[in-house]
Amino acid sequence: MKIIKKILKIAAVIGALAGVAQLIMRIIKLSKKVAATNEKAVFGGKKISYEKEPFDKDSVSCIFSGMALDFKKATMLNKESSLDILGRFSGIDVKVPETWHVKMDGISVQSGINEKYKDNSEDDDAPVLNINYDIKYCGLNVSNPKPDVEGEILVHEEEEEELIVEDVEEDAFEMSEETKKVIEDFEETFDNDATHEPEVILKDSEAIIEEVIEDDEDNY
Repeated sequence: MKIIKKILKIAAVIGALAGVAQLIMRIIKLSKKVAATNEKAVFGGKKISYEKEPFDKDSVSCIFSGMALDFKKATMLNKESSLDILGRFSGIDVKVPETWHVKMDGISVQSGINEKYKDNSEDDDAPVLNINYDIKYCGLNVSNPKPDVEGEILVHEEEEEELIVEDVEEDAFEMSEETKKVIEDFEETFDNDATHEPEVILKDSEAIIEEVIEDDEDNY
């Protein structure tokens, strides 16, 4: 019986070491993908403006950060150009000219993609920007600057209804006693909820990060 216990302990140690080794390999692979990009933002913010030289292609990575890519005054070197985006736990904003034709394709996991740009797919003379994205737990916004001409067709743009408020009483925005009671109950519940302890939050974050790295391993 003692020998069996020793064997089980040894197997557990070996299994733990193997798990750590796999985690390190996944981190290394993700690091290589980030290193292969031209522009990087890691735990910070970055804004890139493409207006000095005609644009051909670029690759960017954004990890736990925010990034703004400004093509408003950019011109293309050729008929088509490409932009590769790698993102993890980040927000990425891309502004493109209204005269460009944007094509988007890629991998999105637990992320939101907002496409709000003019549809130039029928314009054969429009420069083409191919956006290839690999994002997880991110928000990606691709849009035109605010249009100067009314009636332009934007991709996925929903019509906004005009809201008119009339005869608003002075105390209309004062909270009722019921509302105050709900807020007080929520605050008390939040303060007493053990799941909001820093240690628990840290463990949850580590689990999510490990899941993201594991997804990267599956893509190879």
